[in-house]
Amino acid sequence: MLWRGDDEIHLSPKEFDLLAFMMKNVDVLVTHVKLLRSVWGLEYGGELEYLRTYVCALRKKIEKNPANPEYIVSEPWIGYRFRNPARVARRLI
Repeated sequence: MLWRGDDEIHLSPKEFDLLAFMMKNVDVLVTHVKLLRSVWGLEYGGELEYLRTYVCALRKKIEKNPANPEYIVSEPWIGYRFRNPARVARRLI
C-alpha cells in the first residue's frame, strides 16, 4: 500500500514494482535500460515509451505538482533518480 498523507493511493502492479525499485535505489541515477530490464524483464531495454508512460502516471499519483516533481526526477537522456526531498532539505540546513 502507498499512502500520501491520509489518502491511500492505488498503484497498478507495474507501477508498484517501478516505484519500489526506484525507492530501493534512492538518490541513485538509474538508467532507462536498467529500469526497463529490472521491472519489465531482461528482454526489454529500448521501450522508453513504456517507462515514460508509467513514470508520468506515478508522478500524477505521488507528486504534489507532477510538472515539477520532487520525488521522481528526470536525468535527461539517461534515466531517473528517486529523491527524498526531506533528505535534501536536511543537507541544506
